[in-house]
Amino acid sequence: MLSNAIGQLSAAVGSVFGHKKPSTEHGSSEQQHAPEQCEYSFIVVDLEGCFLDWYSLVNCLCRAILKKKVENQTLECFRTKAFAEAAKEVYFASLPGAGGEGDAQPHTHHNSVDMTVEEFCTRLEGEVRKYSSMTKPQMGAIRFCAHAKKQTQLVLVCGGAGGFVEEVVAHHPWLAGCLLVQSIDALQPNSTHTQQNCVFELKESAEGRVSVKPVCVEGDEGGVCVMPTPDNSIVLTSSVHFAHKCLSLGYTHFLHKQKTDTKTDGAAHTQNGDGDCAHTHITQETLPSNIEEIEWSELRGIEKLPPTSYPYKVMPQDDLTENTPGELARWKHTHVFESPLLLTGKVVNGFGRGSTMLGIPTANVEPNEPISTQLAPGVYYGWACLPEQVCVGGNGGETKPSAVKMVMSIGYNPFFDNAKLTIEPHLFHHYEHSFVGQHITLCILGYIRPEAAYPNFGHLVQAIQLDCIVARQLLQSDEAQTHTHTCAY
Repeated sequence: MLSNAIGQLSAAVGSVFGHKKPSTEHGSSEQQHAPEQCEYSFIVVDLEGCFLDWYSLVNCLCRAILKKKVENQTLECFRTKAFAEAAKEVYFASLPGAGGEGDAQPHTHHNSVDMTVEEFCTRLEGEVRKYSSMTKPQMGAIRFCAHAKKQTQLVLVCGGAGGFVEEVVAHHPWLAGCLLVQSIDALQPNSTHTQQNCVFELKESAEGRVSVKPVCVEGDEGGVCVMPTPDNSIVLTSSVHFAHKCLSLGYTHFLHKQKTDTKTDGAAHTQNGDGDCAHTHITQETLPSNIEEIEWSELRGIEKLPPTSYPYKVMPQDDLTENTPGELARWKHTHVFESPLLLTGKVVNGFGRGSTMLGIPTANVEPNEPISTQLAPGVYYGWACLPEQVCVGGNGGETKPSAVKMVMSIGYNPFFDNAKLTIEPHLFHHYEHSFVGQHITLCILGYIRPEAAYPNFGHLVQAIQLDCIVARQLLQSDEAQTHTHTCAY
């Protein structure tokens, strides 16, 4: 199902590599060198689990196509299986009364959207390819990557993104200088993959994009890259499956979650006299849910980054964000619809989280018609119009039914795990009175990001802050301004 060009890349990728310098351009050879002061030559990184939020995108596209909330437990199979196989399992698990893989005729089932398994897989592949370049960085990943690359070699293991890897990494120049493999099995010492031309370097082009370039490995004719081994590598992952696979290959050094008390979990790790932490048992509780939770003492030789403090209220009128300048640049990479999508409905009472918890009031909208499957769960930007807007200003306010800028969430709010899909636009305008009960028209111009289950509240607030900044900037363009009349009454 995957395109031949990307599929060949997926099949070819193999092993991980080290601190001997491959031939490079743009001065990246210095980034490939691991200084002696770092005791680990390699940090092996679960790319989609710790650096990029690719799984949130796949989750949202699955839910849009199936027109229902697919549980995260089902979607976990994208971490462990080939894309096509995982897509089939997700579809089959969503069918009413599905009996699992043992069902005699899974390909003949239909669900509420009346598709076969093959049709679902084909459509999901197309949607993922369409939106994969929008994959956002995990909070703190850019900062950690830049810091670690100065002192050791980062090896990115690409799993779930599979044959989409070129599109996924293309717009992340902060990954340049890292090395890439696409199969966790390639971490196995003396893997047969090392005999192939299957090691890849991420290189930044003059256009600011990232390209995937094959390099030779040790053992090949003219090979210059060294393979990592369990003795010279430490693993960074938030996935128990990824960690257990590494353990099965002999890797026992993991970055784990910071301890919140003085107790030591003897079942989770053992410690020798040198302060080395060799994990013998991995659970979700021992792994960091995000980079900012890692125990820095395990990165011996790398200076600890100062902690980042995130705000607990969104400031949607701000044009700058101090915590995530690198993330802001990536947030600006959005998908613009060829033609605006219109959504009409009635403003109803919601949970009240926007104004009370986040400091960003939203209008909860009950749509007049089922929403388009083009609107996958996520964050959008565009224009909003109420038939009788009461704007603050003048003598007691004035009626002004014109379009105003908005940023909008559509989805299940995974941080709060809503059971029902909600539509929640935030209008960049101050209203003197509530407009619950009013009809509203939304003109949607583009897609900023998929919804995501951020590991902590501060990260959620920062993501919404970035959404607001990007939406306001995008709506300043001449092209966006031409659509203000589309939703005006």
